[in-house]
Amino acid sequence: MDNDACLFCRFITSKEKEKQKLYEDNLVYIMLDDFPISRGHSLIILKEHAPELGSVSSGVARHIGRMTSLVSRGLKECLKPENIYSASLNEEVKHLHVHLVPRYSNNKIGFDHFSSPRGKLINYEDVSILSRYFGLGAKG
Repeated sequence: MDNDACLFCRFITSKEKEKQKLYEDNLVYIMLDDFPISRGHSLIILKEHAPELGSVSSGVARHIGRMTSLVSRGLKECLKPENIYSASLNEEVKHLHVHLVPRYSNNKIGFDHFSSPRGKLINYEDVSILSRYFGLGAKG
């Protein structure tokens, strides 16, 4: 795939999703999902275009694992869900990314939670809460 045609490559280079950004370093861009399954649904997006986890170095894979753990802890501490589900599906967008989906007491359990209705992200308050946790400071 041409990187110019990749939705996530565009997000990263254009900065069009800055208001949803929770964290960024030299390898990953972490943001709230545009169409969340639940409050705090986050994406860890690899900055380098790669189609799946098996196509990156073990060092990059370890970093994604560390970030998955960090974001999970942040979501648990800040938003108080019962559980955090994670999945790297890479079907709709063929660019390595991990979904972190909080499950609250009123949500479906297990894989059924991933089929829950999705709404458009409209409340950006969680960006401020979570970005402070990740050390980015409040968004203005």
